[in-house]
Amino acid sequence: MGAHSISKEEIEELKEAETAIVGLGAFSRARLSYKTRDYARDSGLELLLLPSREAAARFNQLVDQGKRVGAIVHITC
Repeated sequence: MGAHSISKEEIEELKEAETAIVGLGAFSRARLSYKTRDYARDSGLELLLLPSREAAARFNQLVDQGKRVGAIVHITC
């Protein structure tokens, strides 16, 4: 089974957030491209890369704290 790569364009959708949470799948097999990591770093977007179950919980915690947070949650791998 191949890994899904999270693209720069997907992360760009979260540009209004302070923090972008990326759920890497149930077995954490999804990956971010180098272009995606560079974009996040250059734009000052904090990335949190977590297994999807943890990503959902962390998203809720940050929202409860009043943070501007966005998420992409990969669910299949």
